Amino acid sequence: MLSVCTKSGQYVEIFRQMQYNGVQPSHVSIISILPACAALATFSFGKQIHGLSIKRECYSLTNVQNSLVDMYAKCGYHETSIQVFNRIENKDLVSWRTMIHGCIANECPRTALNMFSGMQSCWNWFYAMEKIYGITPKLAHYACMVDLLSRQGHVEEALEFGKSMPIEPDKRIWGALLAGCRSICGSIEIAEFVVEQLIRLDQENTSCYLVLSNLYAEQFRWEDVERMRKLVNKKGLRKETGYSIIEANS
Repeated sequence: MLSVCTKSGQYVEIFRQMQYNGVQPSHVSIISILPACAALATFSFGKQIHGLSIKRECYSLTNVQNSLVDMYAKCGYHETSIQVFNRIENKDLVSWRTMIHGCIANECPRTALNMFSGMQSCWNWFYAMEKIYGITPKLAHYACMVDLLSRQGHVEEALEFGKSMPIEPDKRIWGALLAGCRSICGSIEIAEFVVEQLIRLDQENTSCYLVLSNLYAEQFRWEDVERMRKLVNKKGLRKETGYSIIEANS
């Protein structure tokens, strides 16, 4: 029930009803609710869950700590997420993936030094996985690093990193690269290559066509813009409407 309610935003009410009725939350309940706190950025409630995990003596469990790292990072408390991460005694693949995601999401692009420090920190964690902890990075970890490079404007390096991976790149890899191309002037050739890879993996992907069309428009390549428009219409593709959720009365 709690897992279902986390998707609808009613998790706080249900969780409090559990406590009111004398049902003591287990580590499973805590793990179920923390991702919702992270997704909806409800920091105050997430912090209460952190305290509850200590009270219930399940804070030392790796999966609980992983969820806390994710929650703090997505709520914007990156330093706290690092502190929790550093206290994890038995770091697993999820630990590293969550920390790298947090580093990417909380980058500070105001100065080149901050950007370099954030990137260097992530690279240190990434390479430490295998060299120090003997954990072989999986596709999700490579996707994080490609995303990091792309966000910092190093699209060419991200492309080379993606091509040199020991694993076949998936939509996450190419999607991160395409997102990077959107903010880098002159990367249209890379964008075209990336779109080809995305279409090969998912022929119904309308978003990549729209991104490429916008890049063409920025370079006044109107014939290519029209070509993309006709291609989308011919395939009968439609872009899904996005939505967002905010916390009220916080």
